[in-house]
Amino acid sequence: MRASLATPGFDLQALLQSLRRVLALKPRAFFCAHAGALQAPLEALQAKLDFLEGKREEALRLKARGLTPKEALQRLFGGESPLALLSGGEMSRLAFVEALMMES
Repeated sequence: MRASLATPGFDLQALLQSLRRVLALKPRAFFCAHAGALQAPLEALQAKLDFLEGKREEALRLKARGLTPKEALQRLFGGESPLALLSGGEMSRLAFVEALMMES
């Protein structure tokens, strides 16, 4: 459950809030549209939240050093995903990095 693609205008803060709310419910069962049924939903959801928060911290550090989203994309993910080209830019790592770099 490691996200690295987003649509333009993706709201990272809303996703982080949603993950925290779901974690607070302590679900024993969880079905992910991408990964199917999760064997250990609390651990999987916490891992996703930790990953997103960690990438956000990295992205904000890069922004503070003056890197653009395109430059940060190279540092964080090694470049764009082929899915960006296939989707005409509707799903891209650049949009994800732009969302990571937005101040809350």
